[in-house]
Amino acid sequence: MEQTNLINSTYRKKLGTIQNNVSTELQAENNIAKILCSKASAVITNYESLNGELKFNGLVCFCVTYTNELGEFFTLSGSEGFSNKIENENININFVPMFNVETIELKVDSTSDEVKLSSTIETNIDGLFTDTLNYYVNTDDKIVTNSNFVNFYTLSSNGKLKFDLDESFETKKSINKILFTCANVKILDYSLGTDYFTVEGEVCINIGYETNDDVKQLCNYTKCIKFKEELEKDGIKKDGLLMVNAFINNCEIKAELSQNEKDYSISLVLPINVNYAHLLPYTSEVIVDAYSLKNKINLNIESFKVMDKNLSKTLYEKIDGQFVIDDEAPRIIKTVSYCGENVTITNSFVDNDKLILEGVASVSVVYLEDDENETLNSVIVEVPFSIENRIEELNLDDEITACAMIKDVDVKCKKGKEINIDLELCILLNAFSTFEEMALTNISEGELLTPKEACLQIYFAKKGNSLWDISKGLQCKPEQILEQNPNINLPLENDEKIVYFKNQNN
Repeated sequence: MEQTNLINSTYRKKLGTIQNNVSTELQAENNIAKILCSKASAVITNYESLNGELKFNGLVCFCVTYTNELGEFFTLSGSEGFSNKIENENININFVPMFNVETIELKVDSTSDEVKLSSTIETNIDGLFTDTLNYYVNTDDKIVTNSNFVNFYTLSSNGKLKFDLDESFETKKSINKILFTCANVKILDYSLGTDYFTVEGEVCINIGYETNDDVKQLCNYTKCIKFKEELEKDGIKKDGLLMVNAFINNCEIKAELSQNEKDYSISLVLPINVNYAHLLPYTSEVIVDAYSLKNKINLNIESFKVMDKNLSKTLYEKIDGQFVIDDEAPRIIKTVSYCGENVTITNSFVDNDKLILEGVASVSVVYLEDDENETLNSVIVEVPFSIENRIEELNLDDEITACAMIKDVDVKCKKGKEINIDLELCILLNAFSTFEEMALTNISEGELLTPKEACLQIYFAKKGNSLWDISKGLQCKPEQILEQNPNINLPLENDEKIVYFKNQNN
């Protein structure tokens, strides 16, 4: 009787890229004299995998910092939702997407009492597909089979977990109010236990605030915070494979200002969302070829994809750029703050054993002009980059995904006309590939084979033939070839005549 066993082979592949245009209008209670910086950060909030399509929803958090005619600082913030879908015949209800969302453009238009922000949000999607295969298990002693062992991973569980990272900072600077708090997070490492996993990562924050001086100033406090968090989840095993990423919804960050006799303290609650997929390793012995000793047979052999590589690396790269103001513009006295940090990776590929990452980083730099009023102004400094990095584990046919955050910013004014900026990027790289395996899924028997009259057969085997090639050619059991040709060396080093004596009583 025919028996089958089931293979569920999970592997990672790129799916595609989709853009959304998301806009909002923010009303100001105080007259807007000048926009100093703006930011739009997007996250995916939920998704639904259906047969043939993936639907998802997201949220864009907008933030604008401006000054009024009295030199006071204010911030407007708001959020807008968006949705989209991507179609692909390979998507089904078991597809697990992985999202990388970037803001590739932000336009700002303002009047004295309103700001309109228009963003272009790009969502890059890859994810986990699963090939399902019922493979044939032989229970017929008339059928001779050739088999291979296949190693593969199967999706065990996936979902989203959340925890709060609480941090507080003290400063001796006099703070009147917090204007904005922005944060980015990257998972740098993980470990697996029984029914839990631990993530290690880094959150980089930028807190903008207004000082309590007679002449108000815009300042910022920046820091990168390391964290390690244990997350409980039933079914997690030590020998599993974890795919994990994290994001912070900037709309949910809570910042609180307090004061004692000498210092000011800022307390933060950073909600960190962790998307994970847990896979378990399996090994199955599958039949890849067969023949019958009694009948003609038809074989149904199917292919399925197996995950070959799943590499994650964290890279730290330094880039720099420069902005030169117009000759007619007032000279720069000094830079006072920066905000609106953003980085997008526009291209990632392997070329001549090197990883190539191309993209653009941008920062809004706030500075004082050398005029009679020491006017506050700002400019967006863009830093295009192309990074080469030799990584031995990468191959030309690997699929590459990469996302980045700005870890450190150093801004300097030079000659009153130049703004020089040095940035350190934290880049999370993923490389993955697949290969195909084959398995016999069904055998159908035909008419009986015509018995050979001769008991003694001579088989002209070719150089490189294996035991399977020879026994299949003679329609006999492999062990019979070895018994009757004890000195044979396999695979054959030369063309060779193989003698086979068939016992007509069998």
